[in-house]
Parts: sequence; structure tokens; C-alpha cells
Amino acid sequence: MTIRHAQILFLAAIAMVIPLRAAAQDEPAPSLNVSASLDSCGVASTGIVCQINVGFNSLPDADYYTASVTMADASVRGYGQVGSASTLWVPYVGAGTYYVEVTAWGSNDQGEDTPIDSDTGDIGQLPSDPTDDGGAAGADSGDGTDSTVDPAPSDPGTDPAVEPPLDPAPVDPAPTEPAPTEPPVVVEPAPVEPAPTPTPAQCPEQAADPTAACPAAAAAAPEATPDAAAG
Repeated sequence: MTIRHAQILFLAAIAMVIPLRAAAQDEPAPSLNVSASLDSCGVASTGIVCQINVGFNSLPDADYYTASVTMADASVRGYGQVGSASTLWVPYVGAGTYYVEVTAWGSNDQGEDTPIDSDTGDIGQLPSDPTDDGGAAGADSGDGTDSTVDPAPSDPGTDPAVEPPLDPAPVDPAPTEPAPTEPPVVVEPAPVEPAPTPTPAQCPEQAADPTAACPAAAAAAPEATPDAAAG
């Protein structure tokens, strides 16, 4: 191979590399490309709320994404971290255009969070009554579908705790005094007369008849004289 041939090959290689580098430089960097669409609006306990569906592209250097909504009255409501396909419940504040802004966050050299990109999508013009038949998409269109929607569930940690009912304090019953009792009646037994002790018989005649006099005792007894009787 001569020197001239080598130069020709070198120039041909350079001619091929330069267009490739130019094509790589012309390729656009990835972007969020946020899109937002209205799903439906309905009546909740706090008023009219609208369901907004949000989508965007993920970025290679992003750690997380946040979303916020600018409403028709220019007020801004933040929704914290979101995914690339999210649903946002937006309170309806009146007719007008509502915008959804998504911000991609990364880290700088010091390890601090810093925004690396952001993009905005609008959901179009909302009417004065988005729950009407001709209003928001997905509202009650006469097919029996109720346009009333439930609001987003609240954080259970912020709900007030419901105290259980307290049991009534026990009530001590009033002391009951025992009824007075009468002492038992003692009945004295009636005195029992002792049986008379029989006089032992002095003679056989008294054995048959205790009142009979013994003959010997009658003979021994002195007879009463007339003088003694007179005296």
C-alpha cells in the first residue's frame, strides 16, 4: 500500500465519522412531555371534585417527580410525589382552564435535591357546571351512571380517634341492717309434786288396808275413863 492509498482511506474514515457525530448531536434530549386529561367530575361531601389523569415520560437522571395543579382562580395545590401514570383529585373552583405541572428532581454534586426538568399540561376549559350532561367526560349521561364520586381517602393518622364508651362506675348497694330477732321464749316446766312415800305396814292388817289399826296398838292404848272425859 502506498502512502497515497493510506491517505485516501484515512480521509474516507473521517468523512464517515463526521455525519455520525452530527446526527448524535442533533438528537433531542429526553423531556417529560406531560399530558393531562379530565376523567370525570362529581359531587362529594366537600363540594365538586374532578378526577384528572396525568402521564409523563421518565428521565434517566431523575430520582422522583412532584405534581401541582394551577386552578381557574390561579390558586395552586400541591400533590407531592407522583408516578408517571397518576390520578389527581382536583377541587372545582369555577369555570376556566386547569394546568398540571410536573417537576423532575435529581441530585447535585453535593447530594442535594435539585429540579432538573419541568413541564406543564392543561386539561382544557371546564364549564360552569362540570357535572352536567354536556360537561365533564364520564359524568352522568343518562345511562344510569351516577356522577357522584367519593373524595380521596383521608390519611388515617389525621382522623380523630373515637374513644370507646366508658363503663358506668360500679355503685355499692346500701348496707342492709338485719331485722331484730326476738329472744326465744323459755317455757319453765311445771313443778312436779313428788309422790307420797307410803308408810310401811306395821301389821298384817295394814298390809291389806293401810288405814286399818293394828290390834296390838289398839290394845295398848288406854281407854278413856268417865272422869277423864268429864275432866
